[in-house]
Amino acid sequence: MRKLQFICIGVLACCLLAGLARAATFQLTGGQTLTGEPASPTEKGVLIKLEDGTYSERTAWDKFSQDDLKKMAAANPKIAALVEQYIEPSEEEKKAAEKAAIVIKTDYARLDHPAPGSLFKGLFSSGIGVLAFLLIYVANIYAGY
Repeated sequence: MRKLQFICIGVLACCLLAGLARAATFQLTGGQTLTGEPASPTEKGVLIKLEDGTYSERTAWDKFSQDDLKKMAAANPKIAALVEQYIEPSEEEKKAAEKAAIVIKTDYARLDHPAPGSLFKGLFSSGIGVLAFLLIYVANIYAGY
């Protein structure tokens, strides 16, 4: 019987600790903090479910600190798609982007234009040209008959 009581107490303690672990503290740019978990993210912002079960007003993405935006993006892929435009790249990412700059090559070998030829040479140099000439010739003879 005591084992069952210890198991129930252990499960209850784990549930309470899991609920506390989910709640995060978000630092806003104005110096304010919000403690809770993000809910209902949209392009305009996010609602924060506070610890007492109520919801805060919609907070715009640009009000959150850069660290909190990165944490939310890492935790939820839906939020990551919404906040990627608000996350400023770090110094290492800026340096990597500068190193990987695209180089446009302008000194490449140019192709020569083909030599100009006569109309009759072009007409009789392919099978389709010969066939077209024969069809026109036969149609002319038929029309004259």
